[in-house]
Amino acid sequence: MNGQPSVSVVIPAYNVEDCICRAIRSVLRQTHLPQEIVVVDDGSTDNTGCAAKKFGGPVRVIGQRRTGAAQARNTGIRASRGEIIAFLDADDEWLETKLEKQLTLHHRQDLVMSFCRSNEFDVDGHDLGDTFRDLRPVRGNEIWRKLLAVNFIATPTVMASREKLIAAGGFNSSLKVGEDQDMWIRLALLGPVDFIDESLVHVHMRPASLSSSGFHDQVAFTLPMIWEHLQALKPRLCEREVRGIYAARLGRVGRNACAHREFVLGLSLVAKAIGMGDSPFHNLYHLLGLAPPIRWLRNTMRQSLGAAAGEGPVAAGPGRETP
Repeated sequence: MNGQPSVSVVIPAYNVEDCICRAIRSVLRQTHLPQEIVVVDDGSTDNTGCAAKKFGGPVRVIGQRRTGAAQARNTGIRASRGEIIAFLDADDEWLETKLEKQLTLHHRQDLVMSFCRSNEFDVDGHDLGDTFRDLRPVRGNEIWRKLLAVNFIATPTVMASREKLIAAGGFNSSLKVGEDQDMWIRLALLGPVDFIDESLVHVHMRPASLSSSGFHDQVAFTLPMIWEHLQALKPRLCEREVRGIYAARLGRVGRNACAHREFVLGLSLVAKAIGMGDSPFHNLYHLLGLAPPIRWLRNTMRQSLGAAAGEGPVAAGPGRETP
């Protein structure tokens, strides 16, 4: 491990006294310990800050008024001393070799950013599988092209150069949602990105995250953010690429909205996607699968196949895509 860059872990925290200790313990169990753990208490009204302070040692707690996760991460980046910033959300946890494996990756290459796979867990602790299902991550200098069309990077899997994070301007706190996707695109434009093709993070779904789909927020914030990137990158993208990327985004958000019974919004987005060239067959096939009888049959078959293979209940249903 000699000669490897130093690592600071940044954890934004708001009213998470019930799980912040689990997150911190997962960092302290790492086979390669970080230089510090910076917890940014983002105006909590519970005992989040006190719970984190009890650890002492490498754990530093910075209190601030409520500003949101994006600005809290920016506070943590500015306050950090490490050359590499590793992000962790307060309700998630890392497997023990997460830092070691990604730090080795950074040490072998001059990376702007790295990430790994992650698995989602519901409120009862059931493993729902890979966060991004069947999406295949990509690596290299052109990853920004793929990230424009679809996100496949979960925030608690990311390690990035502190210098590059600052050069990129930090997280955009004006974005209610999608600020993480925006950051990964901007970082990927600055240099090479690589990943560990292994799930090293447990993403715990909280009740609020399970009940709020936020598709209207995606239309109001995420889609305009992607369109802004596409316009800025026109010198590097042909018109066909611009239309194809944006159509793919529209289709994905629309199909997810329909899957969560936001039919008016979802169908309008799918129609726009088809009009811009996103696969009519794929979109219509997916929407047809949301019809109650077909949906019941599909889920029944999945459960039966999963039981026959000894895999237990199959949680993924139609429409579970990543916007």
